[in-house]
Amino acid sequence: VEGLWRNYLATVAWLESEEILRLAFAFDFNVRSGMENQLLDVINRANDSCWLGAFTLWSSQSMIVYRRGISLPGEDPAAQRQISQMLSVARNDCERFYPAFQMVGSGTRTAEHALDAAILTTVSVA
Repeated sequence: VEGLWRNYLATVAWLESEEILRLAFAFDFNVRSGMENQLLDVINRANDSCWLGAFTLWSSQSMIVYRRGISLPGEDPAAQRQISQMLSVARNDCERFYPAFQMVGSGTRTAEHALDAAILTTVSVA
């Protein structure tokens, strides 16, 4: 999936035993040595603002992954609208927080300052 900051690898999987449709958005992410704990801090803080999904760090693969699932019990398949909404929310959350992850992972900002910049909303006043 093409994004403003980068391209994301999207995977959709059906977990039959749980009757859950799971979406994962993954992207390669290089972390400067010694910055792993700070990156985990900003990921945790970002997750507090994500209502429908959550980020996780896969250190061994040098990836950040956004995951989300929806329960689809019984015989009801996922509607196209549900899948489109899952993809849209995932892309928006990744785009929203990628700059904060980048600032912290490179060591240029603390988790708190990077997240403040990521959630800043610009408003015009007439």
